[in-house]
Amino acid sequence: DDLLSIFGNANMDEEINEGDVAFTQGIISGSNAPTKLADANYDGKIDAQDVDRINEIIRGEEKELTVADSIDRNVTVKMPINKLIALGTYRNEAAKILMAQDMMVGVSSDIKEAGYYYPDLADKPAVGTWSAPDSESIVKLHPDIVITSANLERATKLEESLKPANIAVIGLDFYRDNILRSEINTLGFLLNKNEQADKYLQWRSNYDQSIKDYVAALKEEDKP
Repeated sequence: DDLLSIFGNANMDEEINEGDVAFTQGIISGSNAPTKLADANYDGKIDAQDVDRINEIIRGEEKELTVADSIDRNVTVKMPINKLIALGTYRNEAAKILMAQDMMVGVSSDIKEAGYYYPDLADKPAVGTWSAPDSESIVKLHPDIVITSANLERATKLEESLKPANIAVIGLDFYRDNILRSEINTLGFLLNKNEQADKYLQWRSNYDQSIKDYVAALKEEDKP
């Protein structure tokens, strides 16, 4: 599922384009049913201002975006995002896939321990463990967003501690197969790394298809 979980993706596909403008106009006129992501400016109603916001997003002129993360939290972030902190190896792996290492201003301590795998991140300041991050250390690094795991209690606690500094917290896992493609697509959009996200998803789908084809050809007795 490549769903782009960004408000403005009115027709709920994998990108925001003219199709979303037309779909939103259809909602306003009554010919289309409202969707969760059609309220592009996230003000609680679907109207002409959402069409304006979608056009801003298409032009790359949006000042903010609202993302539906993997814990069903709707998080509004200021755009563009220039600095981020990703907590935990799965989140760091995703940032590396998207070639966003230069945007990362801090890492969790587990990345230091796996330095052989993350040599390009080993010198970044540590901000505590991924499961118990140090909010003061995070605030000092002034990230625009912090990406943590899709755990409601953990994300809510971190969000509360970072709220005075206006740092957005987004919960994404990057290991659950049923939502991983959507998460990569969504983070790629937020970080203006659409090309890198597309490249990874194409690479991955080639392997997915090879595996499906191979398994489909196996006889039942050949499956351990």
